[in-house]
Amino acid sequence: MKKTSELDDELQPASKERPDKQKVVGEEFSDDQLLELMNHPLPEFGQPDFGVVIRAYRGLPIEAFERFLTLYKEQGKSLEVKDKNGRSLLEYLKRFTAQLEYADAVLRHLS
Repeated sequence: MKKTSELDDELQPASKERPDKQKVVGEEFSDDQLLELMNHPLPEFGQPDFGVVIRAYRGLPIEAFERFLTLYKEQGKSLEVKDKNGRSLLEYLKRFTAQLEYADAVLRHLS
């Protein structure tokens, strides 16, 4: 079984810098890679499903994040999750005003 840091290295293109979420052009993520993310939540967020979606948010360009959300819901997972402080996924993501497209993607997948 791979360590979480190894998965992060696999899923994040080398040219991508997370702090400003620069757009990654030409990077393709397979459905298998996106599904693998669901097995590795970030424990510091409390609910495992919340940590899974945040890991995807942090590691994927918006197009891949949209596909991840579709696969996530197809697996019977809910986006109605809260972090350990009681914030919903939308509340958490909306704090990052430069990345509102990710919050909008979650909103589209809630219905």
